[in-house]
This record gives sequence, C-alpha cells and structure tokens, in this order.
Amino acid sequence: MVYENGTLITESKRFHYGSQLLLADLDLDRLTQEHMRQNSFS
Repeated sequence: MVYENGTLITESKRFHYGSQLLLADLDLDRLTQEHMRQNSFS
C-alpha cells in the first residue's frame, strides 16, 4: 500500500503468487510544505 498524506494512492493484491511491481507518483513538495506548516513536526 502507498499512502500520501493519509490518502490511499495504490495497493497491490495480497498473497499474489507471481511477481508484482507497485508504482505511485507522490507530490513530495506538497508533503514537505505540509510538514513545515505543522508545528508538531519540528
């Protein structure tokens, strides 16, 4: 599972017998800005 800021972006099948590749595009600049706005992060 891949979450961005508490929102599920994508997930793979559980206990899949074949190979899996899970890709997601995350907005790291947005996450950095959110962390800087929160006083509890520092």
